[in-house]
Amino acid sequence: MKADHKPEADSFLISLSDIALIIRRSKKKIAFVTVLMSLLAVSMALTKPVLYQAESTFQMKSSRSLPEMSSSFLVMMAGLTSMSNENEASAVMKSRTLLKPVIETLGLQASLSYNGVGTEEGAWSKIFNNLWIEFSLYRSPLHHALDDFSFPLTVSDASYSGEVPSAITLRFMSDRDFEVFQGGASAGVGELDSPFVGKGYGFTLHQRPGAWIGKKDFTIALLPLPITLAGLAGQLKIVTDKSDASLLKLEFRHRDRHIAGQFLNQLMREYEKYLQRNLDEQSEAQLAYLQRREKETIQHFTELMKQHADILVEDISNIGFADSQKEMEFLTQREQRYQDQLMANQLEIKRIQNIKVDCCGYYDLVSSNDNPAVFNGILEEIRNLKQQRNGLELAIHQNHSLEDPQETRALFTRQIIELTAVQQEGRELKAILEDVSAGKDPDLALAILNDPGLMIKPWIERLNDKKILLKSSASDEKKDRMNEWRVQRDQFIAYLENLQRINQVREKVIQERFTHRHNPDVEFQGIDLKTAHELYINYSRLLNDTEANIRQYQFVVKQVDDPAFELSSLSATLGDPVSQETIMKASQLIKDLHDENNRSSKEQDRLKEDLSLHRNFLSQHLQQSTRIAELTRKLYEEKIRSLQNVTLELINRQITMLNKNLAEYLAKRLENLHVERELIQQQMDTVHLQMATLPKKWVTERLIEQELDTNRLIVEEVTKLVEKKNISHNLQVVQSAPLDAALIPINPASPRMWFYLFAGAFFGCFLGTAFVIIKSIINGIPATPENLLLAKQYVAGRLSAAYPSDPIADSDLSTLRRLDHHLHDAQGKKWLLIEGKGPEYSSDMAELLTKQGLKVIRLLLNFDTAASKDNQPGILQYLDGTADIPKILSNTNGDLIIGGGICRYSAELFASDRFLSLLEKLQPQYDLIIAVSNALPLSAEAGSLAALFTSTAVTITDEQRHELLESIAGEAFADKKVAFLFAKQ
Repeated sequence: MKADHKPEADSFLISLSDIALIIRRSKKKIAFVTVLMSLLAVSMALTKPVLYQAESTFQMKSSRSLPEMSSSFLVMMAGLTSMSNENEASAVMKSRTLLKPVIETLGLQASLSYNGVGTEEGAWSKIFNNLWIEFSLYRSPLHHALDDFSFPLTVSDASYSGEVPSAITLRFMSDRDFEVFQGGASAGVGELDSPFVGKGYGFTLHQRPGAWIGKKDFTIALLPLPITLAGLAGQLKIVTDKSDASLLKLEFRHRDRHIAGQFLNQLMREYEKYLQRNLDEQSEAQLAYLQRREKETIQHFTELMKQHADILVEDISNIGFADSQKEMEFLTQREQRYQDQLMANQLEIKRIQNIKVDCCGYYDLVSSNDNPAVFNGILEEIRNLKQQRNGLELAIHQNHSLEDPQETRALFTRQIIELTAVQQEGRELKAILEDVSAGKDPDLALAILNDPGLMIKPWIERLNDKKILLKSSASDEKKDRMNEWRVQRDQFIAYLENLQRINQVREKVIQERFTHRHNPDVEFQGIDLKTAHELYINYSRLLNDTEANIRQYQFVVKQVDDPAFELSSLSATLGDPVSQETIMKASQLIKDLHDENNRSSKEQDRLKEDLSLHRNFLSQHLQQSTRIAELTRKLYEEKIRSLQNVTLELINRQITMLNKNLAEYLAKRLENLHVERELIQQQMDTVHLQMATLPKKWVTERLIEQELDTNRLIVEEVTKLVEKKNISHNLQVVQSAPLDAALIPINPASPRMWFYLFAGAFFGCFLGTAFVIIKSIINGIPATPENLLLAKQYVAGRLSAAYPSDPIADSDLSTLRRLDHHLHDAQGKKWLLIEGKGPEYSSDMAELLTKQGLKVIRLLLNFDTAASKDNQPGILQYLDGTADIPKILSNTNGDLIIGGGICRYSAELFASDRFLSLLEKLQPQYDLIIAVSNALPLSAEAGSLAALFTSTAVTITDEQRHELLESIAGEAFADKKVAFLFAKQ
């Protein structure tokens, strides 16, 4: 069998054919259970008590079927309880309230007997009667199957209030008089047709017409009411008619056919009484309620009128309004006005509370309740100052880029060192404060403790000394020392918090200077912002003039060097005396130089030299003036930078002061708003107190109007309600009545013997079949071709019951061909046929293979038969060593080696080396070696043989599927071809 076709032994596979096989094999058991259950069902049907079934019909009419009321209010007030619900009617009829009077009227709590003979039947009597009833119903259903009770006495109006069953004895002294005995003692004397009342019980005896009593003793068994009710409730059946939901079908069963009919009729009469009584009670209750309601309405209306009059008197004296509507409008307008004011106040409070003083430059008050011009003016000034500060910061930043890098770096280093020291001091202060607050000892390694100007270390040492004294002090002094230590610790904490605040201020100042990169000069310290602005403007104007002069000097210097430039044109530009004098001399020389007629060449050369000298002198003078102007410009620039730093610091101070003023203004404004809010709230509370009386007045007015309408409606509708109530009451009572009275049944109800017979047979068949199937599943399912195919095993087919036959049947021949085809697929020449309990088919298989031209030898590995008389050596003699080689026989079906005798150790012999050597010797001589064994498929011998052959054919008779799959799942069948062949045992 190939590895990919390995069976799954643990999987559960079952087919319909398996179920059919299980049923066929267990048909006797199933038939036995079927017959047994049929007999039990018939016995149950025949042992049932004989009961007569009476039937009746009751018609229900509810208030929904009556004419509708003209007013929905009347219907609600009338409150007619609908009895048309069929489930409710069924529950009422089965209730103790209705069944109790029926039981008492018919005397069902009492049962008569005479010398042990009464209305109760024995088991054999029930069986006989039920058989007779079943026979009579098929033979003559219109005649009485059983005779009526012939008991001489009947009981009626029986009642018993005891909790356990009891019995009394009746002894007749004459034809009509009898004496009652209870517990062996006389309980009184009674008479026929007259009620007799005893202790906890009562009854009336009647004599059947034509019956003879004589002087006999009778026994009356009295049952408690709960037991009687339980028995009768099961015999009473109430269902709704399918065609008409208003019809109730009543069925009742009883041993006495007269009582069966009387019970239903009496029950319907009691139900009619119940309906009548219930409707009467409801009508009386509704009418009483309406009358009481009318009186309460009038009384309540009177009280409302008095209360409303008192309210009006009080309101007119306080407010002056008699009409609640006008008063409500007036107070609502006032309340709305106060609400608007309160909302505006609350909005302004929220706006002020949300203001952050440091960043409120663009926050303006809109309202003008409390001089917002002050607030807006401060905000405008802060905005202007911030704009100026931004401009100054930009200018200072540009100026810093022109400063000496070494000086800037030194200033930056100093500020960093100072800021780091302040921050370190702040962290150490925070650590000390946290330790002291938590009751821990501070770290003495902190650098701040060595600062003599802070006095922190002496504080800590003092607290530690106090703590040591606290531990060593007596119990009476410990409390005082503890309080003293706590006071000093709180003072130390306050001191540390103050140091922390001072440290934070220092850190902020250093950070601002570090951010703005300025260090104001001492020269301008003490001036105000206005003076700084004026000085800044003056120095800026002077700086502009100086820069203009520098540019002018630079331009003139370039022009003077040009020989073609006319120096006289500079007289309007240069105003200093030296320049004016030089320009005048140069101008005169130019004039003289132009007088060529009166000047000789030498004079002209001298004049040119003098003019050149004056030009050089003027150029040097202008260059010196430019250098002086440059120095002046640097001076002005330094002054302007100093003024910028001073102005920036003054602006920051001014902004801080304005922010403080703004905070004070906002705090005062917020306080005023809160006061205003309280005043508005007081006014609103006053209005609310006045409005609190309005609902009461308004409700009172509405109630008075409603009461007037209600009283008028009640007066008008009471008469209508009474009349319509009476009409509906009479209609319902008349229409809710028995439609069909119960008739006395002729024959008892059928025991339904045949139904129970067939039902028991069906149930028994089902139970037996289920039992054998479940048992087979638990114990193991027989192997069949179908379930083996479901387990992915190859099934060659089934050998017929007539096999072996001569000639072989076509179906058997086809089976052997399929087996041959499957086993030939294997790679090998060694086949094993495990025939088990099946027929021997190896000879036919060998003949089939011989017909194909194959040389075949069969090895008969059956050691359970005696050796032949000719004493020819077989496989057994070869394996046990008594023969050197087994005898090979030849026939039409090929060669053959017989077993050779009987041996109990066949499995061990097949596992020996001699058997393996025999197979090796035969394999080259033959095309196919077929080993035949009658070992069972599940035996150890079959497993040991399968390991020696390449293909195995297993004959199945009655093996279990799971055992077979587990067997072939072993190593002996691994990677081998396995085929199954079915045969009848």
